[in-house]
Amino acid sequence: MFVDYLDETGDKSIVPYIEKGLSFCSMMQMTAPEDPNLRGVVIEKVLPPDGTDKSPYHIRDLGTIFFVQAASKWLALEVKNKR
Repeated sequence: MFVDYLDETGDKSIVPYIEKGLSFCSMMQMTAPEDPNLRGVVIEKVLPPDGTDKSPYHIRDLGTIFFVQAASKWLALEVKNKR
């Protein structure tokens, strides 16, 4: 949404918020998991310990999909503005 706003209005005051969101998602991304199926997913929530061996991570594909869409739009806008 912020990238679309920037593209439509040219209002660069939104750029720090875009960068902050993308940076946060990057930090929450699994880059070197033991399970190759988890590579690249975005962790939505880290759960507190409950005394069991259940995974402490809450993962849904929504976070990953939104991150990929936002990053793709951001990169496309960067390429568009460099031409």
